[in-house]
Amino acid sequence: VYTGVAATLPLRAVRDDEPQTFIQEVRLASKGDGPWRWLGGLYYQQIDQDFELGFVEDSPVQLARSLISRLVPPGTPVPADITRQVATFEDEQVAAFGELGYEFTPEWSAAASFRWFTLDQSADVVENVAQFQNLGPQQRSNSDDVFTPKVNVSYRPSEDQLWYATAANGFRTGVINPDLPPGPCGRELAAAGFPQGAPSTEPDTVWNYELGAKLEFLDDRVSLNAAAYHIRWSDMQAQVNLNALIPGSACQFPVQLNVGDARSQGIELELAALLTERLRVDAAFAYTDAEYRTDYPAAGIAKGQAVENVPETQAFVGLQYTRPLRGRDAFARVEVAYVGDKEKKGFDFVSQPQPVGLGDYATVNLRFGWRFTDAVAGELWANNLFDEYGVTYAADSGGLTPPTVYTIRPRSVGATLRVGF
Repeated sequence: VYTGVAATLPLRAVRDDEPQTFIQEVRLASKGDGPWRWLGGLYYQQIDQDFELGFVEDSPVQLARSLISRLVPPGTPVPADITRQVATFEDEQVAAFGELGYEFTPEWSAAASFRWFTLDQSADVVENVAQFQNLGPQQRSNSDDVFTPKVNVSYRPSEDQLWYATAANGFRTGVINPDLPPGPCGRELAAAGFPQGAPSTEPDTVWNYELGAKLEFLDDRVSLNAAAYHIRWSDMQAQVNLNALIPGSACQFPVQLNVGDARSQGIELELAALLTERLRVDAAFAYTDAEYRTDYPAAGIAKGQAVENVPETQAFVGLQYTRPLRGRDAFARVEVAYVGDKEKKGFDFVSQPQPVGLGDYATVNLRFGWRFTDAVAGELWANNLFDEYGVTYAADSGGLTPPTVYTIRPRSVGATLRVGF
């Protein structure tokens, strides 16, 4: 991966990972035709990961040392080994889960489920860049203990109608923040309220309340799925650059913080219809209204402000024509997908504007396929046919690195051959 330092110095950095993961799950489930159904189980996960991140030998190391010497206090020696990071990470998770359901009548049923887990994480890190020389090895840990319930009630008046209501709780584990050098970042850490270093974040949790329906019409030629939801997001975790806390700060390091609460609500619609025996249409639409519900000035967050990187509208339409060709199925399909505007923010949420707008683009895809034999089928396809330029994420760190822009894939054309055995 090539990167830029101060937008002028090209460096090549490589991260070498050696992960080892062990996962084991045991579950028991009921069977039979009675009104009760149940499920229970245990889950265990162990992750051990060693990794090293550093400059490659053929990089302009002397220039890198020169740059680093300007970022550290006068008189601080620059080590011969400028490898950025060597670390060991361990993650152990134990969980229990279960579900109990009951069918009151052939039309009405309900189910309650849960997941309880305990998590322990530890990180041992050695930083070799000059700014970190006085810190020594870093040892950080994080532990979480979370219970997440879910309740669902459904009503099925006929085989082609299902109405449901759901309330579900979800979580995301906390994050271990690394120790940061007190030289360039001491004032910033104090301004954030962490003079001894940023602690691990608390888990953020969501409650999702949803009403929906799955319907079929006209002898199953038309199907419609619809849902309305309201999500409450508590103790939201977000990355914040410390230089946002003090104007003119040279501390370019990010930390993960719990920045408050947010909520998201909207609707989702999906339609599939067989217009004729050979012509089928698929369509989808989603509207999302997401905003912060608390203030967090250090991260530039104000109550009522839209949550960044969430498109307000999304839409999709697909049209497919199928007919026999020499006795076997062939098809032609066109798809149009639209992603609406997204709220944008600076990389550090305060001082750096994003260089480009986000979202508001549409793409067109084409596909042609034919089954040659029972075992062989082929397709010709073109994705993003008109080579639309769409930005999904963008950031500007204020000169430390060039602006970073993530875009959708440009026009791509190809062929696929499938063989079954």
